[in-house]
Amino acid sequence: MPFFNSDFQLSNVDLESVYVDLPALFAFKKGTSTQSQTDVLSFVLLPILAANKRYSAFDSPADWFGELHTTMIKVGFVVSGYWSISEIPSDTTLSRLALDKIDGDAHDAVEQAIEAIGRSGNEHPLQILNSAVGNRKNTAFLTGFASRDENASIVTIYGFFGKISKPNDHVLESGFKAGNSIDIAKMNVHFPDDMIAGRREEVMDKLGMYYDHLVELVKM
Repeated sequence: MPFFNSDFQLSNVDLESVYVDLPALFAFKKGTSTQSQTDVLSFVLLPILAANKRYSAFDSPADWFGELHTTMIKVGFVVSGYWSISEIPSDTTLSRLALDKIDGDAHDAVEQAIEAIGRSGNEHPLQILNSAVGNRKNTAFLTGFASRDENASIVTIYGFFGKISKPNDHVLESGFKAGNSIDIAKMNVHFPDDMIAGRREEVMDKLGMYYDHLVELVKM
C-alpha cells in the first residue's frame, strides 16, 4: 500500500538513486555513476544469496549476518562492523526504529529511501522488499548508504532483526512492541574500484537472472 509519513523531515543529502536489493534498501549519493551503483548492488547481492543458503535470516539472524560479513571479507573487501541487542522502549514501526538507530548522512539518505518506496508507482520494488524482509512474524531488514571516495565505493549497511507484533502490507510499517528486543547490526564496507573491475564479470555471471529479478530501481 502507498505510504507517506509526514513526520519525517526532509534531509540535505542529495541522492542519485534508491534501489531494492532483495532484503536491502540502498540509497546512493548524488554523483555515483551507474556502473558504481551496479557494482555495489551485485557485490552485495551475491553474499546475501550465499548467506541465505546456509542460514535463515529470520531464525538465525546472527549466524546469517556473520556469514554475510565473512563472505564479503573472503571476496576481498575491507569490512568492519558490530552486532548489538537493544530493548525497544516504546511501540514503534520498523521504519521508525531503523531511523532512530541510524546516524549521520546515512540517516538522511535512508529516510529519503523509505519515503520513496512508499510512494505510488513503487509497488513492484516494495513487493520484492516485502517478500524478503518479513514473514509477518519476524523481520530481517538491511538498509544503507553508498558514497564515493577517489578510488572506491564506501557503503554503510545496517541490519534490523526482530519479532513483528503487528504485521503490515508495507513491511517497513510493521509494528514492534515495547519491551521486546531488536538485534541491530552495522557493517562498513570499502569496495575498491580495481578489485571490483577484476571480478565484475565473474560476479554477474554467478548472479545470472537473479540480478534482474531481485534488484529494482525505486522511483524518487
